[in-house]
Amino acid sequence: MTTSQELKDLIRVLGLKKEEVVVDGEPSGRMLRHEFDVSPEEFLLQAERDFEAGGNSRRLNSLTNSKRAIEAQVDEIVFGIGYDPRTIAVKRKWELLKEIGFVTPRILMRVNDTRNKLEHGYESPSEAEVEDALDLATLFIECGGRGVGSLSLGNLKECRQGNPEFRFENELSVEFIDNGFRVWAFKSTPNALFGQVANRREYLVGELLIRPDVPIYKDLLRLGVAVDREIKEKIDLAVRKLFDSIG
Repeated sequence: MTTSQELKDLIRVLGLKKEEVVVDGEPSGRMLRHEFDVSPEEFLLQAERDFEAGGNSRRLNSLTNSKRAIEAQVDEIVFGIGYDPRTIAVKRKWELLKEIGFVTPRILMRVNDTRNKLEHGYESPSEAEVEDALDLATLFIECGGRGVGSLSLGNLKECRQGNPEFRFENELSVEFIDNGFRVWAFKSTPNALFGQVANRREYLVGELLIRPDVPIYKDLLRLGVAVDREIKEKIDLAVRKLFDSIG
């Protein structure tokens, strides 16, 4: 049995319906990090220094380091969500991040286009273009590495506002861990105050570990990223895509 089928079976056991499901989630509170010899922030700092120093040579260095800062940040995120960026083409990395809601490559491509003009067309970039690249790199690094939120799925009519023990009578709980998602299914749970449930596993009817090599992993990533950013429209869209992928 595939992992997708196992998840589908858990959803069926809980009685969760695509048209009725809502999400109760919370941001992760932590950034996705990976240790490099030279960090994205260090490339960015050097780009800022080069730009402030002025002169054509320094502007060229600033553009190059802005591009390196963005590429390092992309690789850091890709590592953080469980993939190895060394095995993925650059274009595919950006497509992957776009698919799960991390970044808008149309904006970042402006930096790449400016750098390509220099590398392949031997056109010197203007000061405005270099400053634009630096600003985009700064914005991307400041917000690009946010985490993946944890969440619970349940039918709207079973939602328990303010209950931290079990948020739904029948609940699918999802938590992002290193290189995967841990999923728990709780059925017929009591409407109890925090700490009143002696053993949560008494209500556990299934548990899954979903790794990056499973197709629905990306669907869970999309949902976790939307939860971390607390954007309702993207959360609703991610839930629909998850249910569509499961079938």
